[in-house]
Formats: sequence, structure tokens, C-alpha cells
Amino acid sequence: MVTNTRLSNNQQGMAAIIVTMVLTIVITLIVLGFAQVTRHNQREALDRQLSTQAYYAAETGINDAYAAILAGNITNANTQCNNLTTGGGPLTGKDTLSPDGSVKYTCVLVDPTPTSIGLSNLSAGSATTEPLIPVGGTAVNSITVTWTKDPGITFNSASYCTSGIGNFLSKTSWDANCAYALVQLDVVPADTISQASLISSQQTFYFQPSNTSTSGLVSAVSAHPATITLANCSAVSCSASINSGLGAGKYYVRIHSLYEGISDLAMCVNVAVGATSSPNCNSATTKLSGAQAMIDVTGRDQDQLRRVQVRVPLTGVNQSNIPSNALESTGSICKLLTVGPNGVPYTTGNCP
Repeated sequence: MVTNTRLSNNQQGMAAIIVTMVLTIVITLIVLGFAQVTRHNQREALDRQLSTQAYYAAETGINDAYAAILAGNITNANTQCNNLTTGGGPLTGKDTLSPDGSVKYTCVLVDPTPTSIGLSNLSAGSATTEPLIPVGGTAVNSITVTWTKDPGITFNSASYCTSGIGNFLSKTSWDANCAYALVQLDVVPADTISQASLISSQQTFYFQPSNTSTSGLVSAVSAHPATITLANCSAVSCSASINSGLGAGKYYVRIHSLYEGISDLAMCVNVAVGATSSPNCNSATTKLSGAQAMIDVTGRDQDQLRRVQVRVPLTGVNQSNIPSNALESTGSICKLLTVGPNGVPYTTGNCP
């Protein structure tokens, strides 16, 4: 008996298999893509959390270092990361902030005698008083101040800050045309303080922004009771220097921001004689004591690092607080004035 077997060429099932395989591959790729995105988002969230923890660790190091400065436990500059946190240093045992040791501050740098005084965010009309005391008591031969515009001002021009030295614009015109503050410096030598010396020695300088001044230099000899000079301004900042007629070993300087606010201000001194141009405080080399300290701390949480650098005030720590006013009251002050034209006294008003 002979059996004939016929093979069919029907391939309809093969197409279904191919489609299924393609869909399986596509779905697998989509799932893998979503998994990768999820892992990436989870890692980003973890990194943000670790970075925040590292930042807080750095802030803790700042506070610990500042407290050690206030307690008198840090008096010299420290330029090595672990000198303060190991070997019996004033921060030994304080740097580790978690039980497993993953959160800590790893590097603490302190300079209690920086080469400049830095101030930020001075509002229009505000004033602050800072000591200028070179380390070692060396006589001051120049004082330099540099300042930048208020961050709320969108233009940089100093072209219209003045129509001539001493010709101050109205507040409205200044706001519309001048990007920089007019800076007033009251400079008081403080080697010996008495009523007579304060009356005879205090000097006042008005640094008027200008893009036409090439030096920004002024002598202190002619600054009693006050003098006005043009500052040297660019599109970035203004600078001015008192480069002669000083000579005391200790000064108090009252900085007053007029017309506009100031984003950043730096003040430094030079003990070398004969400055010929208005320097930038970034290149200052004379160290100053009793005003500010610089603290630089790096915090870590696992593999995330955050570095924080701040200036902290020392006024009120190593010396008494320095007021900006001779008299200040939270209430009303009655002023009773007596004037005497032609030698005849006349009193106006009544005070309770």
C-alpha cells in the first residue's frame, strides 16, 4: 500500500510569530527605558538629598569654627584641611555628624586676618562702621574701596552720574541714569581718641562715580572737613583710593551708600608709600585684624561634596560694637535749638 504525503506551503502562522516577536522586543525596550529613567530619577533625588546634607554639614563646620574664634581658640590662620579637626585641634571630634560617619565636614580653613573687608547688599542710605587695623600696627598709607552696582539695576553706565565734580543729580535723575552709588567715607584715625582729636582729625570723602576719571586717587591732606573726588568706574565696578596724608596705625571708617544700593563692596589698605594708581583689593597683601574672619568649609555625605565660604564679623567680639550713629532712639527726639544772630540769642520751639 502506497501512502502519498502532501506538504503544505501555508505560512500564515509564521507572520503571527514574527509580529509577536517584534512586539515583545519593543515592549521589552520600553520597559527597560522606563526602568532606566526611574533609576536615573531615583539617583538624582538621592544626590539632591546627599548634596543638601553635605551643605548642612558645611554650615555646621562654619558655625563650629566661628564659635571657636569667638572663644579665642582659633587666633591664627589655618591653611591645612584637617589641622583643626585632628590632633587635639579645637574642632576635634565635632566634624563627624552621623553615627555611621558618612556625614561630616572634611576640610576647615580659617583666616582671622584677611587682606580686605567685604560687605554685601548695602541698601541705599545705609551705613556701617568698620575698623581698619593692619596686623603689626604698621602705619596705613592708603585706603582703597571698590564697589559694584545694586543687582536690581539692569544697566551698567556711569556716564551720567555727574555733570561735573560736586554737581550731584536729583534722586530721580540719578535713578534713571546712574548705575552706581555715591560712596561717603568718614575716616577717623584711632591711635589716640579724644574729643579734640576727633574734631581735628576726622576726614570725610565723597567718591562720585564717573567713567571719565582715570585714577580715582585723592589725598587725605585736604579732606578736612570734606572733599569730593571722581571714582574710576567701568562697566563692572567703581574704585577709589586715598593715597596720601594718612599715616595712623588704626582707623575707623564709616561707609555710607548714597543714592543707590551696593551689591558688593571691598575695602583694603596698603602700608607701602607712594601708590600711583587705584588698586584692586583682590591684589591686596596687607592683613587686617579685628574686623572680619574668613571661614572655608567643605561638607560631605557619601560621594557628595559641598563647599561654603563666608566672612564673619569680629566687631563686637574683640572690641565693643561700633555704632553708626552718635545718638539713636526708637521714639521721637525733641531738638531745642538756640541761635544768636548778631549776638542776640533766640530760642524756637519747646521740649517737654
